[in-house]
Amino acid sequence: MNLKSKHGFTLIEMLLYVSISAFLLLALSLFLSNNLSLRVKNQSILEVENQGRQIMYVVSQEIRQAQGVTIPAVSETSSDLSLVSKNGEEILFTLSGNTLEMIINGGNPIRLTNDLVAVSDLTFSNLSRNGTPGVVQINFILSRFSNSERNEYNYSKEFTTSESLYVSNN
Repeated sequence: MNLKSKHGFTLIEMLLYVSISAFLLLALSLFLSNNLSLRVKNQSILEVENQGRQIMYVVSQEIRQAQGVTIPAVSETSSDLSLVSKNGEEILFTLSGNTLEMIINGGNPIRLTNDLVAVSDLTFSNLSRNGTPGVVQINFILSRFSNSERNEYNYSKEFTTSESLYVSNN
């Protein structure tokens, strides 16, 4: 009867298999963790980009359709923008805390941003000259921050554009 059997693993083989398995599991967990961080960062960037474009679209549309600019005065800069629409409505863009709001004829404010982002350094510059329809420059920083210490939740971007009031010859 032969006492030496080759049915089991030696201690060295077992340690080698465990080491390889541990290395593969570590590599897989690091890959998944990095993938999750990138996904969260991309969501933060997408949130800021989408809301920034939406703000620019709404403000630009109102400027293009306005009859005149009340605030800021010609060659002045303000954190508020007041427009007079073609049908005589007063449209005000203002910050309430970190939220950009649009108020029509002193009514209830319409929030242009959600709670995930904050607007800062908002300026409206009236670049108009006397006798011209008017040009308004819009500038603001939109940021997404988190109470978490994880950096992937934080993202900021500055948005700037200029729009001209449309004046018909009628």
